[in-house]
Amino acid sequence: MTAGSSIPTGTMYLNAGDVWKYGETTNPASRYNSSDLGGIGAGGVSQYNEFSGTQIQIKAMEKAKIYSYFMVNGHLPAGNKIFR
Repeated sequence: MTAGSSIPTGTMYLNAGDVWKYGETTNPASRYNSSDLGGIGAGGVSQYNEFSGTQIQIKAMEKAKIYSYFMVNGHLPAGNKIFR
């Protein structure tokens, strides 16, 4: 994905355990349905809810996770197009 583009602009292969995206949701149970997640890639993907709290706390954690990922890997997670 590229910032400003609503369509995929490239390909990125993920290994088991790799992060696709950090984000927030107000209703994790209905964010993605299991059939959609199961149809991605060869074995599907899983959603893990790592943190809960107020919206300010969640946004701070999301930002920390994205920046930390970038510092370790040199690029954003594939599904995160921009720094938040």
